[in-house]
This record gives sequence, C-alpha cells and structure tokens, in this order.
Amino acid sequence: MPVYPTLKTVFVHIPKTGGSTISTILRRPNPLRLSKHDPSPAFDKHSSLFEHLEHLGPEAGEYFKFSFVRNPWDRLVSAYHYIIARRQEFELVANHENFESFLASFIETPSQYLDIPYFRPQSSFLIDDNGEMPLDFLGRFETYEKDLRVVLRAIDCRRMFLKHRKKSKRRDYREYYSAESNKAVGDVYFRDVENFGYDFNDGIIRKKSRPLRKL
Repeated sequence: MPVYPTLKTVFVHIPKTGGSTISTILRRPNPLRLSKHDPSPAFDKHSSLFEHLEHLGPEAGEYFKFSFVRNPWDRLVSAYHYIIARRQEFELVANHENFESFLASFIETPSQYLDIPYFRPQSSFLIDDNGEMPLDFLGRFETYEKDLRVVLRAIDCRRMFLKHRKKSKRRDYREYYSAESNKAVGDVYFRDVENFGYDFNDGIIRKKSRPLRKL
C-alpha cells in the first residue's frame, strides 16, 4: 500500500512510528499536479522494504525510499496501549489486564508476539541478512516533524504540513519498566538498539544511525 507511483516514492510504514500521519499527507492531492496520489493496491499497509523492492523490480531505483523508526522500549508501550484501546483482534495482548501483566508474558515468551506487526522488530522491515539497508532516508519518531519536512522537500511534495496527529498523553515510557524488564526488552530488540542507535535511559539516540544517501 505505501507505494506512490505518481510521487515515485516508497514509504516503509513500520507500525507505531507515526506512519498514519505520513500516509495521510502523501495521499493528499498535490495542488501543482491537480491529482490525488493514490497508493498502489499491490502492497499490505506494513510491507517490508524488500517486498516493495521485489515488486517494483528494476523500477525501484527510480523511487525515493524512506521510513521512520522509534525507540523500541517506547514503541512497545505504545503498541500495547494502541491494541488495548481499540480491542483489536490480538487476544493474546488484549486479554492482559495491564501492561505489567503483558510485559511479563512478552519477556517470558517473546516469540509468540513478534509475528504481530505492532511488535515485529523494526530491523526486519528494513535490513537484509547482509546488514544492508537500501533506503534514501531514515527518519526518527523522536525528531518527527523535522525529519518529515526533509522527506517532503526531497519528493517535492508541496502541500500543507500536518503535525503528528496521534500523539498520546501517556507518562514517560521509562516509568513502565524496572531495571530487569528494561534489560530483557533490550535483549529482545537488540538488533533495533544496535542498528538504529537507541538507548533506554537517553531515550532518543546514543549514536548516529547508518549513513544514507545525501539529499
């Protein structure tokens, strides 16, 4: 779904990274082109970068490819509350009476949760077995508006800018974890921590992400 042929753009929408707002912006009509940018129907909403590249074939090189990532501890809290609030079909999650109960189960048997898109490691959407990440730009949830403006300039998407429209008012994600559960979740998402430079205590980033193509 997040492939926009008229914009020559691929957006790899990782759940709980602010992607709904981005999709709304990209679907809006461009006043300069007088046409709506309909996404390709060939993709699932949360397809991986590699599914997009395989489908596009040789044309993939003509597309601007981008995605956003998020601190994995923060994303886990957000994903849990998102599912609970909407009582979606994931009974495995919704049956827990609180985050503490869910977290204990997640830590004990993470494999039963990681196939759910909301909990799937972000690296699996973006990085192949050789450690390559063929994106043109990787934005961060923590610097959302600044990074989104970079994307819109890069694809010449001239339209009214939308601020992130699904911000929650929960307490700081760090308050949901003990020292033990912090470490355990970091172990589950160790590839995301290493690949994208996140740190539990600092919250945003501990080091820079991998360099991508200059815009």
